[in-house]
Amino acid sequence: MNNSPDVLILPGWGDSGSEHWQSLWLNENPHFKRVVQRDWINSNLDEWLDTLSTYVNACSSQVILVGHSLSSILIAHWGRTNGASKVAGALIVAPTDVRTPPVRNQDRRQAVANKNYLGLRSHSTRSLAISQHRGCSAG
Repeated sequence: MNNSPDVLILPGWGDSGSEHWQSLWLNENPHFKRVVQRDWINSNLDEWLDTLSTYVNACSSQVILVGHSLSSILIAHWGRTNGASKVAGALIVAPTDVRTPPVRNQDRRQAVANKNYLGLRSHSTRSLAISQHRGCSAG
């Protein structure tokens, strides 16, 4: 294996648009690779796991996995079922709460008005903000 790990970018549900930070990273780092799922909207865990395995196995060195949104959860599932011997590291950003149904665009304003975000309900904005920060910390 090389000393320098390969970097795999894993967009979340719906893929990443051209102005998304993952796409910008890919444009600035041509040696990074985007993991492309067959269907970005109707996610299938087994299919997405197989696709990630294919990309990891195709790398000649260790990999760094960079996942956003739903792909953050994919990385966790993949690591649990495939081991991490080939993974040098992982960066997960904004993991999706897969236990809560998605919020439709037209319902977002109402969710904000009710202080109900991603299924978290709070009696005050302050306690919600604390919950969000604790959810982002490792360990």
